[in-house]
Amino acid sequence: MKRTGFKRKVTKKKRKRRDPNSISALKKKLWTKFSLFVRERDDYTCFTCGKQATGSGMHAGHFITGATCPISLYFDESNVHAQCYHDNINLSGNWVIYEENMIDMYGKEHVEDMKLRRTRLMGERKEVEWYKEKIKHYEEILKEDFGK
Repeated sequence: MKRTGFKRKVTKKKRKRRDPNSISALKKKLWTKFSLFVRERDDYTCFTCGKQATGSGMHAGHFITGATCPISLYFDESNVHAQCYHDNINLSGNWVIYEENMIDMYGKEHVEDMKLRRTRLMGERKEVEWYKEKIKHYEEILKEDFGK
């Protein structure tokens, strides 16, 4: 194949600036505040194995997984607990122990209700104001209760 003398023009792609009031930006900001709240609330102690860790060694892990739950369960305080990296990532949430601990803490009815809410509320959407109110709520809790 014959080469042409023309070089392909390389253009710089402009970075798209994320609208700070978009749902995705607000969800990300809310998750940052909410997950810090959960880890602080649980004193950086893993809900499933009891191990203590700080920083990136401790996550906020969902009982009803974040990928399959509606937004109200995604940010539900009874659905999310501190979990060590090993249990949350390597053991995919260690869900058998997680469920046993959930039943011990909240009761079987509450756990079954959460499972039903997952399918009943699937596809729900929240308005921008809901996210802003939640962000403000967790910022206040973090400041008052944990000095963060």
